[in-house]
Amino acid sequence: MSARVALVGIGLHGGRIAHELLSAGHQLIGAADPAHAGRPISDLIDHELAPATPVAADATALLDCEKPDLAIVTAPVDLEGLGAIATKLLDAGIDVLTIHPDAFDPPPAWAELIDEHARTGGASFLSTGVQDVWWVHVPAVAAAATSRLRRVEIEHAADMGALSIGLGNGFGFDRPEEEFTRVRDEVLLTEESVLGGPMRVLARRLGLTPEELNREYTPLIATEPVAWPSADTVVEPGRLIGFTEIVTFTADAVQFSGRLRTALLTPGMLPSDRVTLHGDPVITLEHKPFPGDRITDLVPVARIDDIRAAPPGLHTAASMPPASYRHRPTPDLAR
Repeated sequence: MSARVALVGIGLHGGRIAHELLSAGHQLIGAADPAHAGRPISDLIDHELAPATPVAADATALLDCEKPDLAIVTAPVDLEGLGAIATKLLDAGIDVLTIHPDAFDPPPAWAELIDEHARTGGASFLSTGVQDVWWVHVPAVAAAATSRLRRVEIEHAADMGALSIGLGNGFGFDRPEEEFTRVRDEVLLTEESVLGGPMRVLARRLGLTPEELNREYTPLIATEPVAWPSADTVVEPGRLIGFTEIVTFTADAVQFSGRLRTALLTPGMLPSDRVTLHGDPVITLEHKPFPGDRITDLVPVARIDDIRAAPPGLHTAASMPPASYRHRPTPDLAR
């Protein structure tokens, strides 16, 4: 089913998601991004079907034009900013998809607010992305092939080489090691856990009730020069190149543990992902190199039909059916 889609944010992910949704047969009817306000969308999206519609300065302006069926929000805002954008769209009856990691397992008060606006507007909200498929539904399906599950482990190494210099510096990249304590206390611990949220959603998908989440962060220091491609610089030895997030919790006697390496990859390293289900038998799912960015851009497009068919309200990966492959032949294949 073709949908009329608007984008909020045309950065790295927004632009690639736009290309994917146009290739999948959906229509891109508008976009909002203050950094590109006034420019034709076709100047920013490398696709023959990209419209020449000018980019709006903010999401509110999208409501003055042709109403989209759905909006995909990739704007680099905090959870409060995402809520401000989402509530306006939901009030107007527009479904919302986002890849914002903090909304994947959001705080109860925030979730209640979004759910109320969604139900009032008759629209639906879902945070999706690589976590949806790879950290929730793939392990949940694999768990059916084992019994007496005792422990679930997820280990992930993400390549942050494409991260903007502003965001990277905010997370401590290319800063002295002694600044990490401040970054941990003022930034990392004030946000939702990138790995812990999806793992708790996985527990709920398995029919378990997760207890309190424990997390800690350790700095990663360059021991040799490490390239930071998007910042066009090299981080010298002794400076921060990222951090490791370690999360643990128990859900109905099943232990969950995760280790997420969010950093510039050192020479010879590859992005990777491994899920181990300790049951009878032990099942290990491993992907290396892991195409995390590509999956992040593809899953929201795969979720368009699902969120449009969902009843009004806030949804999570635990409450949604698994995303599915939808074959759409290209013109060459259709002939």
